[in-house]
Amino acid sequence: MTTVEIVIPEGFDFRAAFEKAMKETLAPVGRLEMLKCKPSLTSKEVETLYGIPESSLRTWRCRGGGPRFCQPYEKGAVLYEHDDIRDFIRGNRIKT
Repeated sequence: MTTVEIVIPEGFDFRAAFEKAMKETLAPVGRLEMLKCKPSLTSKEVETLYGIPESSLRTWRCRGGGPRFCQPYEKGAVLYEHDDIRDFIRGNRIKT
């Protein structure tokens, strides 16, 4: 049997290192949960939450397709609602 020795430097703050690692690990989860609560999402947020590339959303918009969207101001942010994204995904399922 092999024994492994772990050497911890003097003054190493294990608690601080653990807290930092946990924050870094859980931050993406917290972001996803926050996005789920937003009523409207930007193209980048749709990409983050649903995995639909921002470039695909842009192409579909230009061609008159894709999920429904809202652009409240001319040349302003394009916004998507969760139900519209889900409906689009459901409507594009391939039956096998």
